[in-house]
This record gives sequence, structure tokens and C-alpha cells, in this order.
Amino acid sequence: MNNYLSEFFHDKTPRRRRRMICEQKEKTALRLNRLRKSLYTQYAARPTIPLRPPVQKGYKRFFVLKDEIASGRKVEFFTALLAKINTCQYSDRRDFKVKRKKFRKRIYVVKPQKLQPVYKILKIKLTESEIAYFEERFDNNGNSFLGFKDPQIYFRLIVKPNYVGFKRDVAAELCSKIDQLENYITKNELYVKRYRYRYKFESNKKIEKYNRSLIQLLNDEWYSKI
Repeated sequence: MNNYLSEFFHDKTPRRRRRMICEQKEKTALRLNRLRKSLYTQYAARPTIPLRPPVQKGYKRFFVLKDEIASGRKVEFFTALLAKINTCQYSDRRDFKVKRKKFRKRIYVVKPQKLQPVYKILKIKLTESEIAYFEERFDNNGNSFLGFKDPQIYFRLIVKPNYVGFKRDVAAELCSKIDQLENYITKNELYVKRYRYRYKFESNKKIEKYNRSLIQLLNDEWYSKI
């Protein structure tokens, strides 16, 4: 191997040798990066295994119609509307409480949940009769959206157990390959370099100005005084 390297770098200058080593390192980093992406793609496409019986994994909370609305004449209208703007949250606690810091103390408060805001009417395809139940509002960034008016009159929140009916395959061999590749990349620092090219027209004009010959600069100075 040493004889091969000595013959390979025999007629190369030191600068050329360093450049060839860097190029080879970048090619290796690109090849390993492609292999890394393919392994993670295979990991994401793992087959699912059904669970018999299903296993409970926390709780879920979502909106439903109130009893007086569910037994009213517009039950179909509000059911279709709720299907477009309903939201669902998951938690390990049945009361959906989260930690918050208040006056240097850790307290538990109920996590708020709202209906989905409508930023694009065409995406959800609201009808004219449905838009009448919305009003225009603004978020913290100043973007306008449609928010449902008085949702507590028509909807209520319920909590139900969240059951999982399948799980992903473990794929131990694939995980082992990914760990070995990640350790090899980290140990040898074979990261893909990201180059950003910025084009500044003013700087290019300055470069063109200073790259001109002395005669051209003198002519420009002479004609500018005439």
C-alpha cells in the first residue's frame, strides 16, 4: 500500500497532494451521505405489525357536538363543519395538565385546545353558510385568519383512551448498520460541506474596477475632467 501511494504521489507537488486528499475525502463523505439517506429511508419504510389486542397509549382529546346541537335540526350541518376544523391532542395524563413556571414555582395547568384556524378558505372549502359562523382575527405576526365565533355554544371537549392497533418492526440489523455508519462518520469527520454562493453586484463592480489596467484608469480620470 505504501509503495502504491509513493508511486501515486511521485510526480505531484505538495499542494497538489493536499488537494487530491481533500477531494478524495469529500467524495467519500458524499458516498457515505447517500448510503446514510438510503438506510434512513429503509428505516422509515419498516413494515407494521398488528397488535392483538390493541394497546392503550395515553389519552386523546377532541371536540364533539353538544347534546342540544346533536339533537337539533342542524346536526348534519355542524357535523360536517366540525370535521373541517376539529383538532386532536394526545397526552399521557387524563387531565391533560402540563408543567408551567409561575412565580418561580412549578405548577400544573390544563393545556388549552382550540379549533383549527382557517387561513385558506379554498383549502378547507367552506360554504357561505359556514363562513357566517366565523369572524376575522389576527395572530401575533399580523396575519389574518377566520376564527369560529363562540365555540363553547356548539362544541365541547371529551377525553378518550388512545388505543394503538399496530407497531413498527424493530429491524435490529438495520439499526446496527445505521449506528456503525454514524460512528464511522463522526470518528473520521466525514461530514458533507454545504457551500453557499452569494452574488453581490456591487462587489463585482468594484472587482471589475480594480482589475482594469493603469491606462484605462488614467483615461477614465482624464475624460471625467473634460
